[in-house]
Amino acid sequence: MRVIGYARVSTDEQAQEGVSLDAQRTRIEAYCVAKAWNLVGVEADPGMSAKDIRRPGLQAILEAVRSGKVAAIVVYKLDRLTRSVLDLNRIVEFLDKHSVALVSMQESLDATTPTGRLMLNSLLVLANGSARL
Repeated sequence: MRVIGYARVSTDEQAQEGVSLDAQRTRIEAYCVAKAWNLVGVEADPGMSAKDIRRPGLQAILEAVRSGKVAAIVVYKLDRLTRSVLDLNRIVEFLDKHSVALVSMQESLDATTPTGRLMLNSLLVLANGSARL
C-alpha cells in the first residue's frame, strides 16, 4: 500500500525540545516498515501553526490524495495534522471521498482497518458533539 507521511512543529523551540520533524519522520518511516507499507514521502510544515489547513506540506498531502497517488496518510500524532475539530472533520470527509485512510500512530488510530474507521468515526461524532456545547 502506498502511503504518505506528514510531520509538523509549530515553533523552533518545539522543533528542538519536543518531537522534532526528524523524530516524527523517523517514527513514521519505522511504522511503515513494520506495516510493510510503501512510504512515498514525508511532507513537513516546520514552524507552522495547525490553526488552519493552509500549510504547504499539508496541501501537498491533499494534492497526493486528490491525484490518487496514495491510499493512506500517516501522522505521528493527530494534533500534528490539525488541532481543529472542524478541520479534522473536513479532512476526514475529503479522505473518505477519495478512499484514503488516516493513520495516527500515537492514538493507535488506523483507518485502513474496519475497526480503525469505526474508531475515527466515533471520535469525530464525540468531538463534533462537544464542539457544539
